[in-house]
Amino acid sequence: MNEHYVSKLKQAQKTKRALPYLTIMLGPTLEPCPVHSKNKGLVLPVDHPYWIDYPMRETDDCKCSIRQISKYEYAKLKVDGVLDPLAPPILDEEGNRTGYREKIFIPIVEEPAK
Repeated sequence: MNEHYVSKLKQAQKTKRALPYLTIMLGPTLEPCPVHSKNKGLVLPVDHPYWIDYPMRETDDCKCSIRQISKYEYAKLKVDGVLDPLAPPILDEEGNRTGYREKIFIPIVEEPAK
């Protein structure tokens, strides 16, 4: 695992009482990450072995990161879902990209895909 990711996991362990969950943030790449894209919307406890078994940024194709969330945000995400980072872009009248994406919510996933 790279040093940055290890430090993020250590920080997550220190603050897990207030922020007990981690979620995957897919990175800004042209091609989806081959390791983590199948688990978009994944929310797991800080102590789950997934975070050790599938570290972020281990390959050149992975620009993913993790984000800690609270019990409150977890409950909200369970109801609303998470914004799909791969939603289609919004186009202007001439068909050019505006820099924004459609707001599509996907349900959270509580078990990693194998």
